[in-house]
Amino acid sequence: MLKIKGNFAVLTTALVSALALTGCGGGTSSSDTDSTVSSFSITAMDGYLKNADVWVDANGGNNNCETNLGLKTGDGGIISIPIQYQKNTICIKAIAGQTIDETRGVVENTLELKAPAGETTVSPFTSLVVEQLEADDTLTIDSAKDKVIAEIGLSEVADVVFGDYVKKAAGGDDKAKAVNIIGEILFDEDADQAGLTAIEKLAIVEAVSDDVQDAIDDGTIDDYSPDITVAGDGTVTVTENRRPTLTGSASSSARGIDLGDPFSLSVEEWFEDKDSDGLTYEFKTLPDFGANLEISEKGVITGTPSAAGTYTIYVYARDAKDVRSYPVVFDLNVISPNTPPAVNGSEKDDIQSEITNLGLRQYIPVDRIVSIAELFTDDDGDTLTITIDGDVTGLRIGNTNDQLTFGGTPLVNTEDSPLSFTVKASDGNHVETAEAQFALTIAKDAGFHPLEGKPWYKIGRGSDDGDDNDQNNYTRVWCTTLLFSGGTAYMNDRTSANRTECTADLVAAGSYVVESGKIKVTWSDQLYTGEYSLLSDNLADDGHGTLVKYIETDNKDSDETEAKTWFADKDDAEARVKLTSVTPEGQRDFQYYRKNGAGYELGQVSLSLGLPGEDSGDLDIDLYFDDLLASDAGCQQQVKNLFSSFAIAKSDYDDSLSFTTEFFDDGSGGCVVDFDISGATNEDQILGVIANANDARKADMSSLYFNIQQDFAISNGQ
Repeated sequence: MLKIKGNFAVLTTALVSALALTGCGGGTSSSDTDSTVSSFSITAMDGYLKNADVWVDANGGNNNCETNLGLKTGDGGIISIPIQYQKNTICIKAIAGQTIDETRGVVENTLELKAPAGETTVSPFTSLVVEQLEADDTLTIDSAKDKVIAEIGLSEVADVVFGDYVKKAAGGDDKAKAVNIIGEILFDEDADQAGLTAIEKLAIVEAVSDDVQDAIDDGTIDDYSPDITVAGDGTVTVTENRRPTLTGSASSSARGIDLGDPFSLSVEEWFEDKDSDGLTYEFKTLPDFGANLEISEKGVITGTPSAAGTYTIYVYARDAKDVRSYPVVFDLNVISPNTPPAVNGSEKDDIQSEITNLGLRQYIPVDRIVSIAELFTDDDGDTLTITIDGDVTGLRIGNTNDQLTFGGTPLVNTEDSPLSFTVKASDGNHVETAEAQFALTIAKDAGFHPLEGKPWYKIGRGSDDGDDNDQNNYTRVWCTTLLFSGGTAYMNDRTSANRTECTADLVAAGSYVVESGKIKVTWSDQLYTGEYSLLSDNLADDGHGTLVKYIETDNKDSDETEAKTWFADKDDAEARVKLTSVTPEGQRDFQYYRKNGAGYELGQVSLSLGLPGEDSGDLDIDLYFDDLLASDAGCQQQVKNLFSSFAIAKSDYDDSLSFTTEFFDDGSGGCVVDFDISGATNEDQILGVIANANDARKADMSSLYFNIQQDFAISNGQ
């Protein structure tokens, strides 16, 4: 059976536009949060996904899961998540070689699955819902779900698709088996073909769904696993196929050998293929360390393990269409008189006390050490290798000369969620490691000024690039991170990376006091003092930033007052410096605060970079200002009433770059500022775009700053 489905664009044209993200992570839960409950549970599924990493969109609103909770899914794919994240997007990261699909074995490709708030499962289907919401901000969660159900086309499956279909399939429900197969295909195609759009995935769902109904009708659903081809024009081809299956010879019995003895096992008779495809054989060993095994074309596993312990071995057959069987799983026990390392329990308790007493605080940079020289013992006197397992956002935990090192800036606290890390010791002779888990006590920052107690990200101009070579300094656009906490002002050490990202490695840069609603800073170099305050208490950080009034005084008592836009969300700040010439329309639109009479309103600006077309120069950058303040003045004057001058910051110190600006009325109440750029136009260069606020307004309206990278090569000046 060969079925060909039509072009994706015909299937769901409403998803074509790549619009702004919906913020479904901030949606409501299916039930109100019970203040007496500390956590809620979800199930991660392709089959049940065990040992997958758990992340969350902690800031709620962009579906980008930036916070690693330091948790891993357990048996049955179940994970308990702190209750405060009940209204956020949850992401499950299946890690190749680490995560176990309890149906299909070791995950082959790393893949992230998402679920909107309120879901009890995270699966390829919930991930498809989130991707639709990201692509079309007119959709709701329910309407995105309806699209998935409609493409599946099977009756009475709504509760199956977004429920535990793995359990129902195992119980013999044919429709759940069909849904499970479609989910497996979505997972595999997404992993194999990075960058599939929501439209393409919906097309795959629709194409496969017709065939799974046939497989239900003819009784082949248990083995059904079609071959999928996605053509460049968006056509999906589904070729009927059945998965290699296990025979009565397949055995999950444990095997045992002494360390140093060879191992041999034939698995060829364990598998068969009902389509009469020729089979190849493969296996995966967990852990890999010391296994030293290989498999022949005839399915014979041979080798001599070099380390003692228990290896779990997953054996598969793969057919001619590259479809892999479900695994046969067995343990190989390699025995040695050498004993593995062990944890010194009393020393572990003492180390835990030291870690608890480190005084770690959220948003406060840390540089501390704790000795672990006596944490592990080894009766054979083997040299131990120490590793650290645990990822706490912003905090670096390492091991140097038997000392735990704590560095960086922790961005989360243990009042909101329990955090821990694990120290492991290996003797090089055993698969097993000795493991000691430690809880982290990170206190929540307790600032009382609105600008205290959390990092702020601002985009601005500056010449110092942090390399201690003043000869190469010139004005560029950077992201700077600031933090005011406990009387200390912190700032990131600037590097070239800050042209496209905001970093959280903060160092003390001054001291401050809070007086009359203002943060008054004395910077460490003693050349300047600064005074920060909110320009308007009504300005919320809703993605457009918070407007801050900054008064800088130099050592000659000369004051300069300027409005700054600060972002509480790093992604919102980075969106203005991660732009490229191929950034899709809709992701190049930004809003800014401008004074209009006694109050503020939002203006709209968009940015693009390309070849000049009919203009002069080698490159063309356009700033589009929409909905300018009502005025009888022309386009240029309206813009200059807000922004008096414009500049392009060159990519490199030696660039021979020049530019001219022109102003064009766009015919709809807006104005285009056209930059015609000549000289030093090279692929991958980063150009800064600066719109300086009018002198009469700069005390209450921020200048605009962007970085945009050229992503195409220019030959012969074109």
